[in-house]
Amino acid sequence: MKKGILLGFGLAGIVGLTNMVFHSVTMAEEGKQVRVNLPIKRLTSEMENRVTNMIEGILEGNLDYVKQEAGALPDLGKKILDNFFPRGQWFMQAEVLNPEETKKRREVFTSYMNKMDAQVKEIQKAADSNDEGATLSAVTDLIKKTCLECHKQYLK
Repeated sequence: MKKGILLGFGLAGIVGLTNMVFHSVTMAEEGKQVRVNLPIKRLTSEMENRVTNMIEGILEGNLDYVKQEAGALPDLGKKILDNFFPRGQWFMQAEVLNPEETKKRREVFTSYMNKMDAQVKEIQKAADSNDEGATLSAVTDLIKKTCLECHKQYLK
């Protein structure tokens, strides 16, 4: 009796594992969107790393490093703009169904890019003044006024 129960649980476990493997494969084959978003995720992850580096630079008192990391953010944002919207190669693979919605999203993202550029200038100005408190405040404003606002809109 115990062998039968153990055999049943073992068989159920194997079937469950098999189902999990095949389910994962199916999810990977569902569409192009997974592959299309991957470059965007890489770029946003790099932006996240730069912001983390800025905070670490402030804590270490290395404001030149903060200034350098802040200066890289607009370039990364531009890469997202160029890759995700109509000129980019990943955009062409996405099979966008509504060009008007895409145009509107590009305009919104461009406005966030402009806000980010202004915030980066504030960070660099604060870093030049050698004031760690003002630099931290400027980085916090970047996160609040640009990063969080943009992500709130696109995570809905």
